[in-house]
Amino acid sequence: MINTLYNIDCEEGMASLESNSVDIISTDPPYIKEEWEHAYTILAEGAARILKPSGWLISYSGHFNLDKVMEIFKSNGLTYYWTTCQLNQGPTAIVHARNVLCGWKPILIYQKPPFTKCKKGFFDVIKSDAEKSLHPWQQAVEDQLWILRRFAEPGQLLVEPFAGSGTAISAAKQVGLKWIAFEKDPETYRVAKARQVQESILDEW
Repeated sequence: MINTLYNIDCEEGMASLESNSVDIISTDPPYIKEEWEHAYTILAEGAARILKPSGWLISYSGHFNLDKVMEIFKSNGLTYYWTTCQLNQGPTAIVHARNVLCGWKPILIYQKPPFTKCKKGFFDVIKSDAEKSLHPWQQAVEDQLWILRRFAEPGQLLVEPFAGSGTAISAAKQVGLKWIAFEKDPETYRVAKARQVQESILDEW
């Protein structure tokens, strides 16, 4: 159902969607050690099937396995378009395995063939203020608005496989997109649903 957040795993959720039915996927998968490979594989396989021709997959990635994430996307037939830099204005993360203090985060832009140019030109750096009030891995709404305003049009369908606290949902509403989202963790799902209710109340005011 359109404009619905489901408390299910995204593999099950994306499997329920029709092939070639989605305009854009914008998401932030978990890139922790135990989950990242499975998460990005499921994302790539699902995107290759459900995206419309020339549809967009836009995904955050950690640095450490960035090359492997890109290979997963490529091996599923998705075309690399660009990498955007989310420039962190708040606290930074340390990658101990490489002894690196990260000041930016990659946002990968891929496309389901056939290749078409983005209709709107863009500068490939997003200056981001940390927003972690609802979830430790939460991204800022402004970042998602930046993405959706450049790669989606009002009335199109967004799918968010790893909904988290619902940031992409909030942004989708603001730019007039239809959306479907999945979040498997019950507590995080509850937070995202509460956020939707609060936003609906504010909209009515």
